[in-house]
Amino acid sequence: MKKINSMIILMMFSSLITAQEVFLLKDPDVKKIQNLTNESDYLEASIFTYLNMNYNNDSKKTNVKKEPDGVTECGYTKEFSYNILYTIQQCDEAPMLTEKVIFPKTELTSLKKWVELIYLSTETEISNVWYKDKIEYGPKNKEAGCYYSITQTESQSIIDIKCGS
Repeated sequence: MKKINSMIILMMFSSLITAQEVFLLKDPDVKKIQNLTNESDYLEASIFTYLNMNYNNDSKKTNVKKEPDGVTECGYTKEFSYNILYTIQQCDEAPMLTEKVIFPKTELTSLKKWVELIYLSTETEISNVWYKDKIEYGPKNKEAGCYYSITQTESQSIIDIKCGS
């Protein structure tokens, strides 16, 4: 009997530890992001604004990319609290904007809600939908626009964004 009780307690305790390993993502405030984004430059768009609003940003830019002129910045990586990494790049003459956000492991339902709210904050007229695989969100007719894809690893949740034609 003692052995069974000990196993039950151990199972309950281990499920609590597992539950704590999942990162709780803060919901984007669409209106506030829109207002702040309208005041900033193009490279610091909705996702960067969201991260600045919700997670400490004490790091310097790393992996800074420059245009061929060697002066104009066209990409970088920044680290936020909880080891959140944000990378943005928009280089070359016909640039496609690419962004990547790496969060600690997060539930898929929270990530999908986050993607939808971030997309709403961009004030676009293109309708996005979740495709059949349920991990890619993009224009309804798969036309030019922004595509979001979610990848889950054992310890991270990665969102890749590509915008362009």
